Amino acid sequence: MPKNDEPRPPKGLTKAQKNNRVKFLKVAEEKFTQYGFKKTTIEDICQSAGLSKPTFYSLFKNKVDLLSQTFVHVSDSLILEWHSKLSENATAREKLQSLLEYYEQVIVRREIFTIILEDPETMQTIPNFFHDMEQHPIFGCFRDIIAQGIKNGEFNVKEPDAAIWMIYSILDGIYLLYPMMTGNKGALENKKFAQEARDFIFKGLGVQNDG
Repeated sequence: MPKNDEPRPPKGLTKAQKNNRVKFLKVAEEKFTQYGFKKTTIEDICQSAGLSKPTFYSLFKNKVDLLSQTFVHVSDSLILEWHSKLSENATAREKLQSLLEYYEQVIVRREIFTIILEDPETMQTIPNFFHDMEQHPIFGCFRDIIAQGIKNGEFNVKEPDAAIWMIYSILDGIYLLYPMMTGNKGALENKKFAQEARDFIFKGLGVQNDG
């Protein structure tokens, strides 16, 4: 977990490039959530950021790369915020409970994370998105927590990667996909639903009671 309070930029960038990259990423989140991925153009991004297209292409391959990096940047910012509030002596179980609550209270409410799920055409433009998920900060947090829990005997997990995907799939399913596909209330509105999911996650990790 990073020790500073800023999201980690790619290595090898100058200070000016880092500043420009952050400008692009902040504008991208705003534009993508307001107008959608398809309708937002690179020209829109550059104009709002006050930067040129050559500057854009010196930092991003294309619009898809910009979206992918925006996900990572926002994720990194959120995880840094979450981690700053953790007790240094928190157990893996306590960290997982805290992260699940933070996911509900903060992460899932960030609209940038829903635009791919809401638009199948956008999902098709990013074929490696779910493969790349394993490199994202939130995914990494679950990996670290489970590793700590296994090491300290808090969790009984034989396949850590499968457990991480299980957690991620359950969260996205009950908070995003279920209400989107059925029109029914998801875990954000149905607190019993959310608690049932958390209990299921802990039991899947070999914990019989998370309270």
